[in-house]
Amino acid sequence: MNPEKIILEAKEKVSKLCEERRFAEAIKVIDNALSISPCFVPLLIKKAHIIQLLNDEDATYGTLELSKELLEKAAMLDEFAVYPKIELAHFLYAVEDNSIDGLEKAEKALNLCNEYINECQELIAECIGEIKKET
Repeated sequence: MNPEKIILEAKEKVSKLCEERRFAEAIKVIDNALSISPCFVPLLIKKAHIIQLLNDEDATYGTLELSKELLEKAAMLDEFAVYPKIELAHFLYAVEDNSIDGLEKAEKALNLCNEYINECQELIAECIGEIKKET
């Protein structure tokens, strides 16, 4: 079976399992998908979220440290993605009570957002300019 299809099906199945609050099963689906594609950012983030929700004492499904590692990996894998950086900032602030590092990561995400906004504004201006020339 096509690995890309497996990952997309896993993503859908995990969403359904999470809606049904069947988190242990969702973790198993994620782990299987990550064995095929270990760098699929949305599933790394979803696993980190589930681990935080479970917060189980015996760490059957993972520790908060693993959750942090998954978020750090997700943020590192795509330097242009904002969402993993925001999630890592949330984790640092809310779970680790580390406002300084949370702020640093949140500022990096915000700076990246601002770069995207500026790029979009420039593109919009260029498109409007081109449209005005054509009319």
